[in-house]
Amino acid sequence: MKECKILHLVLKGDGITEVVAEDINIGLVEAGYNVTMAYLRDHDKALPKTVATSKVGLGLTTRLRFAFDWLALRRLSKLLLAGNYDVVLSHRYKPCILLMHLVRKFPAVEFVNVVHGTGHYDKPSRSKAIKRLAHERFRFVCVSDAVAEFIRNRCGVGTTASPVEVIPNGIDIQELDAQQLSRDNARLELSLDNESIWIGFAGRLTEIKGVRELIRGFAPLAKTYPSAKLAILGKGELRHELENLINSHDLQDQVSLLGQVPLARRYFKAFDAFILPSYREGMSIALLEAMATGLPLLVSDIPMNTALIDENAIIFEAKKSESISIALQAFLESESVKLEADGKANRRLAVMKYDIGVFRKNYLELIQELCGESRRELAPLSVKGRNTSTSFCNG
Repeated sequence: MKECKILHLVLKGDGITEVVAEDINIGLVEAGYNVTMAYLRDHDKALPKTVATSKVGLGLTTRLRFAFDWLALRRLSKLLLAGNYDVVLSHRYKPCILLMHLVRKFPAVEFVNVVHGTGHYDKPSRSKAIKRLAHERFRFVCVSDAVAEFIRNRCGVGTTASPVEVIPNGIDIQELDAQQLSRDNARLELSLDNESIWIGFAGRLTEIKGVRELIRGFAPLAKTYPSAKLAILGKGELRHELENLINSHDLQDQVSLLGQVPLARRYFKAFDAFILPSYREGMSIALLEAMATGLPLLVSDIPMNTALIDENAIIFEAKKSESISIALQAFLESESVKLEADGKANRRLAVMKYDIGVFRKNYLELIQELCGESRRELAPLSVKGRNTSTSFCNG
């Protein structure tokens, strides 16, 4: 059997997408696959480090505007012709739609697009384009059941099948354990006192993260629970508004905006619980890291969050500060024995379902299947394996 060659395409060499792509590369290269990492926007002279067998930058820029897609298709076609690839992996919408235009031109190639979230696929023009171009050799791998359901429902059913399946993102729990500071050292580094009950958030300070509602939900509890405090890690467009909100509720002593903290997960043991009040998520890496840290969890009820957790978490209604207040009070009134047990259960779930080893194994099985090295029917698997279906592509 000839060597199976893989082209792995991302938009550019930075951000969480590229971290996920590199985690996939590690598993494939360790298994002996020939992987070429390709970057749409990066130039050959400025490519990031990768474990891939080779790498190439197509050097495209958004300054090209209307010529971007035309040039991208030309360069991708040339790359596919020259490389004789068997499988092409891509991430997010722009690489996805470019490759969907090429799927019929390359009948010997299997295409896979990884869908990290719903935001880039929810415009009507984009969902219609995906429906129109759907093809049985172009499958979608979604990071959660909720994202897969959104993709199916949003784009409808095309005239040809595009299989949809789920492979949850993974985190390197062993590396996380090695990097994390102890509770006392983490609090010292973040300038958090040791006596208080710290509820942590880590993420962008944008509207969809729900941090505004978090502060409003915390405000009514502040005087009743003076030892309860919020630690908010991250930067974003709402920083000034959140500062004003803290001042207007006289919460300066109980809510700390800590700004951007490099490798925020190193400090998660400083928290007594982790809260994620987002309106929309793909698959929150911060939530997985908090879960693996063994923290009690409070999360909004959006499917992208609730799909990751179990009954140990406290769930509240998204966009509702009153619901956040009730959830925070439930946490603050909980017995320490229960909170400790919840944290341990979260840790076990993370190890079983979201460890990087499980993630890499699932992608390795997918590539083996696409390369004809392993044939199995697409059927739902247990939570430990890949969740697959033969549904038509909806996005």
